[in-house]
Amino acid sequence: MSSREGVAITVNTELPDHVEVAPGVDRIEVGFAEVVVTYRCPGGVFARKRRCSDDIVIGVEYDGPLLVTAAGEAVGRLLTLEKLSEESYVIRVARGTGSASARLLFKVYVRPLGEEGSRHVASVKIYRAEARPVGIAGKEYMYGHSMIIEVMNPLSIDAVSIRPSSPVFFVGDEVELLVSLSSSKQRSIALRIEGPGVEEYFSVALKSGENLVARRIKFNAPGKSIAVRAEIVETGFTVEKTIPVHVIEPPRTRITAKPEASSMLGKPYRLLLVAVNKSPSTTTKLAITGNVYTHIVKEEVSLSPGETRIITLNTERLSESDSLAKEARIRIVEHPGPYQWDIVVSLPQPQRPRIEVLGGGGEAKLLSSEIGALTFTIENGFDEEIEVDVVGVEIEPMIAEPVELGHTRVAPGGRSPLSIALKPRALGNATMKLDFSVKVAGKETMSLQHTVSVEVKPSFSIKEVKAIPNTTKVLPGQKIKANIVLEYMGKGTGEINILSLSRSIEIAPESVNVTPGVNNIEVEVNALETGRPVLLVSDGICEEQVKLPFSIVDPEVKVDYKPRRIIGGVVEVLEYRVSNPFMERLRVHETIKVQGPLRIVESPPLDYVLEPSSSATRLVKVIGVRRGDAALVVQHTLHAPLSSRTQTTTLELSIEQPITIRVEDDEPLLLPLHFDERLWGSEAVGVPVRILVAAKRDLSGLGLEVVLENSEVTASGRITIPRLEENTLTMVYVAPRLPLSVSESLKATYRVQVGPYFEEGSLGSLRVARGVFAPILYETPLAEECPYPSRRIGGLWEAAIPVRGAMEELCGRPHVLGERLLDTVRMIESVLETARGGKEDELLSVAMLIYNAVGKGDPGSLAKARQVTAQADYEVGDGLLIPQALAWAALLRRVLRGGSLINEGVLQRDFVIGPLILPSSRAAILRSSIYAWLVEAALDCNPYAVERVLEALREARIWEYGLASLVATTCTGKPVSYSEATASIIYGHDPGEYVLYLTATRFSWLSSESEYGRLKKLLENVAGKLSGRLALGLALLYESAVIHSLEVYRYVVSDTPYAALVA
Repeated sequence: MSSREGVAITVNTELPDHVEVAPGVDRIEVGFAEVVVTYRCPGGVFARKRRCSDDIVIGVEYDGPLLVTAAGEAVGRLLTLEKLSEESYVIRVARGTGSASARLLFKVYVRPLGEEGSRHVASVKIYRAEARPVGIAGKEYMYGHSMIIEVMNPLSIDAVSIRPSSPVFFVGDEVELLVSLSSSKQRSIALRIEGPGVEEYFSVALKSGENLVARRIKFNAPGKSIAVRAEIVETGFTVEKTIPVHVIEPPRTRITAKPEASSMLGKPYRLLLVAVNKSPSTTTKLAITGNVYTHIVKEEVSLSPGETRIITLNTERLSESDSLAKEARIRIVEHPGPYQWDIVVSLPQPQRPRIEVLGGGGEAKLLSSEIGALTFTIENGFDEEIEVDVVGVEIEPMIAEPVELGHTRVAPGGRSPLSIALKPRALGNATMKLDFSVKVAGKETMSLQHTVSVEVKPSFSIKEVKAIPNTTKVLPGQKIKANIVLEYMGKGTGEINILSLSRSIEIAPESVNVTPGVNNIEVEVNALETGRPVLLVSDGICEEQVKLPFSIVDPEVKVDYKPRRIIGGVVEVLEYRVSNPFMERLRVHETIKVQGPLRIVESPPLDYVLEPSSSATRLVKVIGVRRGDAALVVQHTLHAPLSSRTQTTTLELSIEQPITIRVEDDEPLLLPLHFDERLWGSEAVGVPVRILVAAKRDLSGLGLEVVLENSEVTASGRITIPRLEENTLTMVYVAPRLPLSVSESLKATYRVQVGPYFEEGSLGSLRVARGVFAPILYETPLAEECPYPSRRIGGLWEAAIPVRGAMEELCGRPHVLGERLLDTVRMIESVLETARGGKEDELLSVAMLIYNAVGKGDPGSLAKARQVTAQADYEVGDGLLIPQALAWAALLRRVLRGGSLINEGVLQRDFVIGPLILPSSRAAILRSSIYAWLVEAALDCNPYAVERVLEALREARIWEYGLASLVATTCTGKPVSYSEATASIIYGHDPGEYVLYLTATRFSWLSSESEYGRLKKLLENVAGKLSGRLALGLALLYESAVIHSLEVYRYVVSDTPYAALVA
């Protein structure tokens, strides 16, 4: 305490002189120093003259491993605190009156130290200093204290153990916990124990040095360790040690079963249990209950800690019911607790004593009229006497029943017989199961089963049944005898009952006695009504149904018929045979009806008589009207002396088609490529379809119709074939008429009529094509089946016939002129089709284009021919040929314009001829020549020019005779006169001009056989090498024949031997 001018300072301390610190301590508090500053400024009259303000510094200085912290507070308005650092404060005193106080608390801590065993000296000093504006004037120490700090462990736990010692403990066990501690001095500590269900806290006084603390604890939960913590409360110093401990849930007792390896029926069984108390501290009591086989066992034992004991569980004698047990279930209840658990022990299958059932043969055979006995032998392989009873007999199916059961006693190791008796109940085979009860010492111990086959056999058998007299069918009202041959297998006389199972007969007698061996039993039978009579022969148990070898029936006949295949449209004979199987005369009336496409042509007499055991052959003539299945339904009405009956029989047959039909080949149907309706007067053309027909029989008057149809048209054609021979292939033609506009393929079907037989079918699909037709002349009327357009020319006939395909004879035999024309057209086609090489000039090109347009129907060829003609330059090197070239150009342009030779129906557009432009030097030549008139005639058919050309032809003043003739014919529409001599001269000069000349004569030359031969020779020798002029001549001659055919034969009549034919 110090004071100055009303300031009072008090220092209170609590610091030790000696401090023990454990090594590695971070920081612990060891004491404190409290400084209290009070200040009082007196009041009164002179208070204002007194100096009441001041600044005081209070601080602390320390050395050694210490740490000091300060905290302060001030009370009153005179004093305020200002912290300078962690170790010092400034107390400021203000002017005024009154009092105030300030409190500073300095806490002292030991800072981190060194290793155990080191010592440190530390000091703490509290000082006061006046604070001035320039700093602290000086220090006045008010308090000082020194202490020794020693680094050492004040407390340690040396060991922790449990008594008694055990690797495992159980919940509920009580043990003693021993804790060994060392203390640096005498002191009091707090001890905490934490473990499995254990948590205790208590104080212990220790002496300096080693100490042993014992504590009784109880484990209340399972766990794996126990921890002991010791704490010096004053300093907070704590040490801890943990030891492992294994605490588990009860039960404490381990039970191990040791069953006996074998057991036997009739003997008791022993089950051993080995019980071990695993608890080191607790005595257990066990209550043991359970089932061993079917026996209840009980036992109670007490086990000291760690005790092992063998417990024996005994049963009574084992019986059959114990054989089903596979395991023993034992329940253990342990105290303290209680705790309970079950153990399951596999039990050995009880062995059966060697007790056997012998004999019986494994099979019992009984006759249906006898009671039989079956004997067995019981063999005892047990070491005690046994009693054996038959307690159950099961026969499945129940064909016999027991009437006596057996009982016997058997000494140890002995044998004894046992018998049962059986009474038959039904025939058959069955399995008999016997149940034997075995008793040992009066107690039922086991059962035995034995299986035997049982057979109940008939006591008799039927060997044969005969009818007297021998027959298989009997009519109502007849009497007949039946002989039954029966063999009886019994040992004595037996009785056999005979009953009728049918209402259709009466019999006598109904019961007979039989003896062992073969017996003949004669039974009289009276037939009452229709049916198959059946007898029942019985000995009371064995029954056998006997069908008598005859039936009682109404009258009937047997119809024998073999199914037939017949040919439609042809009369066929069907044959069937009707037989009478009875010894009675039958009157028969027949009714015959048809089913299916069949007609009856002729029937046999319908009423007739069948003598006993006779037959009649019946013949019916029929004809099939359609292909398919058919039948004759024959109904017989039969009359016997005492009964009648109607019987129906169906005689089946199949009707086959009489012919097979197919199209001959895959050739298309041809329509004319060029057709002049004005000539032929029709817009439709007959198209022949080649049909191959094969007949299965000789046929006559067969009608065949072919129908062609598509989306455009439906057309049909019909012919009558007078006669077809069997298995002969015949080709016929059927020609429906088709419009010229048809273009699509046609579906072909046929219809055949042979008498009443009718059939239709498909011929497939037929293509339609266009071809060239030529007018062919016939000298006889055309055949009725001629399908082609035709007309009459005077006394001759003309028909348009396809050039390709030898179809001309379909209409008849052609006239010689027609044959020549057709041959000429075909030869020209052959030459132009195979033309190769030759001079490739404009004329050859135009000729081939004209042929393509005419012979192949290609309109584009004409357009191309116009273009070639318009662009061609006909001027040649020799100026003298210029007029001929000009005439050719003019004529071709006129031809292609459609004014003369080309059919107007083919060429639709006009062709404009441009002006002929010639050099002036060449024009003079033209004007001075006959060729000027030829050109002018070719250009516009000037009549005067044409007359000049005709005059030149008559006077033979022009070499281009063919060209000039063609120009004249084109302009006048009349042919030039044919002269064989002229033709011969022109042929020698130029074959091309020759052909043009023949064209201009409009086929007048056909009447000349020599001219025809010359042209034919020419065509045969060209061999494909054609000049342009020859090719053009052939093309124009071809065109004239196949298009302008109206004019072909007109000019043949004037000066030829054929004139009378067409007059």
